[in-house]
Amino acid sequence: MRFFLILFITSFFGLAQGVRIDSIFIKGNKKSKESYLRKLILTQKDSPYDSLTVHEDIIRLIREPTISHAYFELQKKSDGKHKLIYQIEENTTLIPALDLWSTLNNKTAYHLGINEYNFLGKGYLVGLFYRKNIFDGFGLILGNQNFIKPF
Repeated sequence: MRFFLILFITSFFGLAQGVRIDSIFIKGNKKSKESYLRKLILTQKDSPYDSLTVHEDIIRLIREPTISHAYFELQKKSDGKHKLIYQIEENTTLIPALDLWSTLNNKTAYHLGINEYNFLGKGYLVGLFYRKNIFDGFGLILGNQNFIKPF
């Protein structure tokens, strides 16, 4: 009786590993570098398939300003191993800015600018602007929206 009980319990541990991911591919990236997108994905190759981790990866990819839509596909290869494919669709990342308003002196003021939200394919924000409000002003915007400052 103990033998069957131990066999029954160990069979569940053997099946708990389930599908193992042999390789991970990212398709659909045009401007974004694959190495940058792989840093955002927590799922690793040669690990068991975990649907919660894959869904967290999809949410993390969609929160990226350069990606408008992302989904995954798990395919079984001919040798019995599985490959995980992330499909992404990218947004337009070069966005112009034009603002017009009036000042307290009833003069027209304006702001001209352009922002790139995927500079160097790594999700960096770079922007330049010129503002004419009572005084002339120039500006440069640098940043990365995904990483929190350590201080």
